[in-house]
Amino acid sequence: MALLKLNLSRDRLVLGASVVLALFVVGATAFAFWQQIALSRQMRLETGRLVQILEGEQKRHEALLAQLAYVRSEEYLERWAREEARMVKPGEVLVMLMRDEVGEPNPQVLPAATVESGPKPVWVRFLELFLGPADWP
Repeated sequence: MALLKLNLSRDRLVLGASVVLALFVVGATAFAFWQQIALSRQMRLETGRLVQILEGEQKRHEALLAQLAYVRSEEYLERWAREEARMVKPGEVLVMLMRDEVGEPNPQVLPAATVESGPKPVWVRFLELFLGPADWP
């Protein structure tokens, strides 16, 4: 009866419902499309950020590889032995500058470490196991 009051035919009602359904489908498709565009933009920004992090980590990796190569070299070993371990070659004398009360450098000559020529006796090696290295006769 309501159809008669509004004077609508069944064809017009189907056409109106089809138009509303078509608008809904187009609207939902457009909404999904814009969401995908926003997601794509966000992913591009994240990709750029990750590429920058990757480049920084690659540079750090290269620097660490260079440092590793240097640490494995004879040059580093000799520098470490002379500067940090205060070792000298046979026949050299270690010179250390000591500061006195005034603050002036005071050269002091220290005797070079002697290198034992032969193997240690068994009793010396046994005592060194428990007491640590020492200057046993």
